[in-house]
Amino acid sequence: MNTAEELQKRIAELEAENSRLRSPKKRPPEFSVHEDSYNGAPVLRFEGPTRTRPFSLGLNKLRAIRACWHKVEEFLHKHENTRRVSQQLEINDDTI
Repeated sequence: MNTAEELQKRIAELEAENSRLRSPKKRPPEFSVHEDSYNGAPVLRFEGPTRTRPFSLGLNKLRAIRACWHKVEEFLHKHENTRRVSQQLEINDDTI
């Protein structure tokens, strides 16, 4: 394969990726999490049906959350009836 053919193939791949990235994304119907990497470091990437953009958490933040999980549960319980939280879907522990 010569250089021109390789360039044409690469351009076609980039155009396909560009159109995929520009197409409007529909929000998933449920919260989900999957393992990903950021600059070579493992992270968990969270996505959901709310207007919150997808976000990632690394090992150190996840360890901090795990160490204080009882406070997280208390906080969620305390604020579960607030207007903003009640409009969002509940997080299913099975999806995390």
